[in-house]
Amino acid sequence: MVLFRIFAASLLMVLPLLAQPGRGGATMTHVHVNSADPEAAIAFWTGALAVSGYSTGTMSGITMQGGVVLFSKAAPTGPSVGSAIEHIGIRVPDFAPLMARLAKTSYKGSQATPGGPLLIEGPDGVRIEVVEDSDMYTVVEFGHVHVVGPKAVEMPAWYTANLGARPGADDTSVRIGGALWFSKADAVVPTKGRAIDHISVETRDLAAFTKKMGEVGIKLEATDKPKVMAMTDPSGMLIEVSEAQ
Repeated sequence: MVLFRIFAASLLMVLPLLAQPGRGGATMTHVHVNSADPEAAIAFWTGALAVSGYSTGTMSGITMQGGVVLFSKAAPTGPSVGSAIEHIGIRVPDFAPLMARLAKTSYKGSQATPGGPLLIEGPDGVRIEVVEDSDMYTVVEFGHVHVVGPKAVEMPAWYTANLGARPGADDTSVRIGGALWFSKADAVVPTKGRAIDHISVETRDLAAFTKKMGEVGIKLEATDKPKVMAMTDPSGMLIEVSEAQ
């Protein structure tokens, strides 16, 4: 059993962080955070949450099994709570080591119920939900992006139809490489400029994807990045779309 666990953990580490884009849709590549001090924020994530540092091009961030978070130097206009992305969810095998590391920082966690998820209000107002899963093999894993808004019930179908999402764990979630969970909330603001600014996805053919979205009334707009377009889902979550290399 021990050898099996070691093999399984090794296998997980060599698998791609996120699945490759499907021909008919898009696949999430990372979550993007606005931070007044990216270096300090990354130090919190790598120290308290035991994730690894990560860089691509001029961008820096963190990585863990199943997900990447990148940071831009920009003071957020508000915390993630109150916007269409309420939190980032991660999983750990045991709360105790995490709580010991967290106690050495100025950020604290709270549980609504004993044994329930741990909520951390992290740097720049990024809420992180941590779930304890004793069956996992790695130190920390990416869990989900939690999207809230008045149209939560409609969102899984929207992502399935437009981004080629696959069913999630239940009818309130989908997978587009990473998992998106949806909950109803009546008063949220768009994510652009907030602590969790957007998710990024890749598609095989950006021009074809843009055309397809236009045919169903979804407009993609140019960004300040070459070959990157942006769209907003019905909840107000900003989605950046690039072409897979």
